Amino acid sequence: MTVQSGEESADPRRRILIRASVLFGILLVAFIAVVVALNTTVFSASGFVSSYLNAVARHDLQAALAMPGVRASGDSTDEVRADEVRADTEAQGTAPSPGPAEAGAGQPEAATPTSVPSTALLVREALASLENIKLVDDDARDDGTHALSYSYELDGTPQTSTFIVERTGIHLAFFSAWSFAQSPLTTLEITPLNTVEFESNGISAVAVNGPGQPTSFAVLVPSALSISHNSTYLVAEPQTALILRPGESEQFTLEVHASAEFIGSVQRELEAQLDGCAAQKVLLPTGCPFGKSISDRIDGLPQWAIVDYPVVSIVAGEQLGTWLIEPTLGLARLSVDVRSLFDGTVTRLKEDVSFSVSYLATFTSDGGLILTPMEPS
Repeated sequence: MTVQSGEESADPRRRILIRASVLFGILLVAFIAVVVALNTTVFSASGFVSSYLNAVARHDLQAALAMPGVRASGDSTDEVRADEVRADTEAQGTAPSPGPAEAGAGQPEAATPTSVPSTALLVREALASLENIKLVDDDARDDGTHALSYSYELDGTPQTSTFIVERTGIHLAFFSAWSFAQSPLTTLEITPLNTVEFESNGISAVAVNGPGQPTSFAVLVPSALSISHNSTYLVAEPQTALILRPGESEQFTLEVHASAEFIGSVQRELEAQLDGCAAQKVLLPTGCPFGKSISDRIDGLPQWAIVDYPVVSIVAGEQLGTWLIEPTLGLARLSVDVRSLFDGTVTRLKEDVSFSVSYLATFTSDGGLILTPMEPS
């Protein structure tokens, strides 16, 4: 009886142990399955890049910058903070507001030239719209890196980019850790001609190296930057700079032209000068582009009138901050009585005199316009 009682008491313990072992095995298998699943999705190379692209898509700049390998190895992931970016933007915005002086002697003075990329465009407001992100290819290379190609729509336009990542170890003892082997934080060199100020995706910025010189700006891949300039006297229609390749610096030149207001101001100033010339009651008005020599004697004062004013067309001059009024034709009419030296008869002369003008236009610091006649080449 005693032996049977011992065997009966041992059976429940054995059954509990067996059940616990089976349950542990099931949990272990499930855990391994979860680890494998996570390592092939969330903690995979593609999951790593997808996390970065999703951060860019939702304009989470800090999350994108915090991804391993985005920043240089010596930088902390929180080095580019919102207050730092704002400080850089404010420093960029110390130039005077666009005005007449921008096109000439009063050009906003740029800061000391630098090769360090500016973070003025590294703000969430400047990030483009990123949608329909899809993995196209995952190429596992012999050196242990993965080249992952993604398709997406950048501001509504289909584009592709390839990201290089590498496995850097284990995260939380079980999950693969990844890093960008080629940083998606690259540079865009912007060279604005005849100005230092421009806008990119609505963000005002200044080329600190000066007009006509490239200034580097830090940007994330992928980016689509609509760069333009619009002020009283200068204008540049929006042009798009695409940054699609990690590890490669892109170049962009912004060509700034005379605005309609600039052309109108020069046109009015030129017409005023020509009216002043026409008011001179001499055959050869002083400092004027037209005149008439007559071998006979004039009887009375000559009368000039401008029949056709030259139509102004402005292009950038050879020297920075100067603007050239291209050679253009005008027509003046001379009316004067002429007395013949031969027989003394007086005839009324009415003659149209064509002329050509070309000027160098510059602005003074207070917004005044100076037109300097150019000698015919």
